[in-house]
Formats: sequence, structure tokens, C-alpha cells
Amino acid sequence: MTRHQINCYQRLQQHLDQHKNEPHSIIKNMWLATMQPTSSHQTDDNYRYALRLVKKKYYTEAGQSILLLWPQYRFDDVLARCLIELSSRGYIDNDPQHQQWIKEARWTFESQEFKPDWYLKLKAQYHCLQRPLY
Repeated sequence: MTRHQINCYQRLQQHLDQHKNEPHSIIKNMWLATMQPTSSHQTDDNYRYALRLVKKKYYTEAGQSILLLWPQYRFDDVLARCLIELSSRGYIDNDPQHQQWIKEARWTFESQEFKPDWYLKLKAQYHCLQRPLY
């Protein structure tokens, strides 16, 4: 792990210890304040390529591309939605690290006070999204 990642994890742990009764959205915002993407998705060709794969319905390849991008763009709403939809439909494998990232993607929306309609419909439709995150 890099020094930056270790510092981020330590700050996240401090926030969790200090704010045990806070809603997840507040803790998520604290975490997001510590994480800075290493590049902009507007200029990242890999980001645009992964989204093109989704639009062209190459779901398995898109899932793998998005999983490669997730550590760099944690909690990005667009990538999170793609990960949730692809994993619920079985296009992403059950690798333990990938499952952790899918939980992070779900947390992006679960932590919101008003969850998007598409997420609520998908959650009602797929049993795997009904499992608690914590």
C-alpha cells in the first residue's frame, strides 16, 4: 500500500470511531474528502471505452474493464451503477475482491437518503441486492 492509501484508511477509521452513530452518507462524504481520483474520467480513454462497451452490450468485457477502473474511480456514480447492474445480472465473477468493490458500489447508493428509482427497482428484482452491506 502507498503512504496515501494508508493515510486515507487511517482517516476513515478515525471517522468511523468518532462518528459511530452517524448515517453512512456522512461517513461516505468524509471518506470521499480523503480520496482524490488520480485522473479525470473526462479525459481517460479507458473510462470512455468501458462505458462504450456497456452501451454496445458487451457486458462481460465491460464488467472487466470497469473492475479495472474501480480502484481509481471509487464511488463514481456512473461506474457504480454499471457495476451493480452487471453484477446483479451475473456478468461479473465472484472473486472476493470484486465482491468488495460491488459492495462499495452499492454503498454509493445505499448511503443516499433518497435512493434512485432504478436502484430500488433493481433491488426489488434481484435477491443478491437485498443482502445487507454490513
